[in-house]
Amino acid sequence: MHVYLLGPIEVSCAEHQVPLSGHHQRALVAVLASELGKVISAERLIETMWGGHPPRNARVKLQGCVSGLRKALGGARSSCPHRGSLVTREPGYLLSPDGVTVDLLQYRALLRLSDGEISDGQVAAAAGHLGDALAMWRGPAYADVRTPVLCGMADALERGRLLAVERKAECDLRLGRHEAVAEELTAVLAAHPFREGTRAVLMLALYRCGCRAEALECYRIGRQLLHEQLGIEPGTPLRQLHERMLTDDPSLAVPPSRPARYDAEAGQSR
Repeated sequence: MHVYLLGPIEVSCAEHQVPLSGHHQRALVAVLASELGKVISAERLIETMWGGHPPRNARVKLQGCVSGLRKALGGARSSCPHRGSLVTREPGYLLSPDGVTVDLLQYRALLRLSDGEISDGQVAAAAGHLGDALAMWRGPAYADVRTPVLCGMADALERGRLLAVERKAECDLRLGRHEAVAEELTAVLAAHPFREGTRAVLMLALYRCGCRAEALECYRIGRQLLHEQLGIEPGTPLRQLHERMLTDDPSLAVPPSRPARYDAEAGQSR
């Protein structure tokens, strides 16, 4: 059985899609599959499914959703005997990992693998695994269920996805793929103009493409945007990169021995 969370929530078994009935059943799948094999309390499931305003009979409704999901998982197909995958265990329920894959968990495993490869200097392997991880996204995570809890989880995953995009771009720069990085990150930055990590990698890609003026203009636009919209200046790493470009620092033309990981949340390179 396969569960898909990196986009609309879907479940498939034996190449057939499992019918999920409604918003609450999809939310139930989302939280159980996100923590596959772990017991999730009834209270937490109710909060995820209904937010801060659950119905008075929330526990009864939760039990009804669980029963409906079990029937959907079992289905009429003998080739998909997953009715028993949803287990009742105090103080709530769990989705058994036996025979179950979840795209979110596979994605996270690929990110961990790429981290180790970057640390070991295996840049090409890391770029490949990061590309495989990013290709698993079919849209915003939990796209068709927008409860407050799942929205918060989706926002955190989106921030992590953007960091992965930047990390892959850094690997690609190390491999000499400057033109491809410049093209890809131009679109990413247009959608997320306040991300200094994306802007820094794009500037370096443009610079290594021989587009020094465009790289400096990218910085100017970003600085103006931050100043006018947020009243702040760019962070130290971005300012330092700009200064090095102004002086044509020779080190900018040489790929680093290992890709720097720019953490936009912390505002620094690592």
